[in-house]
Amino acid sequence: MLNFFWVPIAAARFDYATYDLSNVEIVKYAKRHLGGESGFALRRFRDAGVSQSPDDVLIGQPTFDHPTFGPPADARADWVANNALRPDQPAHPGTYILMPWTTRWGAVELAPMPFLRRQLAAARLVFGLCGRYWGDRTMAADPDSIAGAVKSKFVQVDMGCAAHALPRRLGIPARPRRTFLHVSNLEYYKRTDVLFESIWGTGARLVVASANLAQGDCRMVLPSGHDIAFTSLGPFYNASETFNRYVLEECDFYIHTSDGDAQATAILENCARGLVPLVTPQSGFACEYALELSLDPEANRAVIERAMAMSDDEYQLRSIGVRRHVEQHHAWEVIYGTIRAAIARDRGAPL
Repeated sequence: MLNFFWVPIAAARFDYATYDLSNVEIVKYAKRHLGGESGFALRRFRDAGVSQSPDDVLIGQPTFDHPTFGPPADARADWVANNALRPDQPAHPGTYILMPWTTRWGAVELAPMPFLRRQLAAARLVFGLCGRYWGDRTMAADPDSIAGAVKSKFVQVDMGCAAHALPRRLGIPARPRRTFLHVSNLEYYKRTDVLFESIWGTGARLVVASANLAQGDCRMVLPSGHDIAFTSLGPFYNASETFNRYVLEECDFYIHTSDGDAQATAILENCARGLVPLVTPQSGFACEYALELSLDPEANRAVIERAMAMSDDEYQLRSIGVRRHVEQHHAWEVIYGTIRAAIARDRGAPL
């Protein structure tokens, strides 16, 4: 039996024809590609004693404390410790961690994960959902750091994206290409300060989709004194026909200036739609068809202006290229195939 521990998810939403929230996507494709003949059970952080057999597999993210997930994460939510087969064991012998991964482990990052160090230490392998940028930094990390302490058992895997469930752009937009879409929760590590300053003065139009921003036309004065206007789509849903039509008809590029994303799912989703991405390396996405940004707004303005001036042929090449990259490297069967093979090697037996 494979026991999959993740944030509270409604299993009834497992519709493989629909593209859902990223946490739902992670779980529903784990069920499809990891469950196999052994069976699959979706678990919650407070589930204890789920297995009596050392041959079972328990895999999931470290206990994550969030107001929307129910009661605070007290000791009853330490699923790693609470599923050991014996009191003298730190965990069930088939315990593995799977989680979005960076090497940024400050107080803000650690606060929602009260058992992180212990759970990482107890796991047989740690699967980091992240780009190569963070994988390389994990391998180079100081052995006394959180990242460095697990590098001997660390496996970097890309985030998945079911590209087939998202509509794609066909052909070249018959209009000037100057509209840049950004999708995120607007948290501090998304570096929206860099985003707005990078857009300012370029003639680009910025569109933001976020559950943390009201819908409407917005204007803000930046700390530099620059004044910028942008359009807010407010909360959005990936499966919404209205949202997808707007993105395909109105948006040309996807822009992401994060300095701490494991591998931003919004980049993958909008590459699958055919938008040409402009992203920082710290966003976790690396593809030859993407344009690279930095945390320097002035340098980014030149990249943005170049993007708006690119020829039809170059735009089409990049649009097709990023969609193909997602299909080839971020398919869930590839992601979970890598995880399944690593667990089989570790156990000396197939799942």
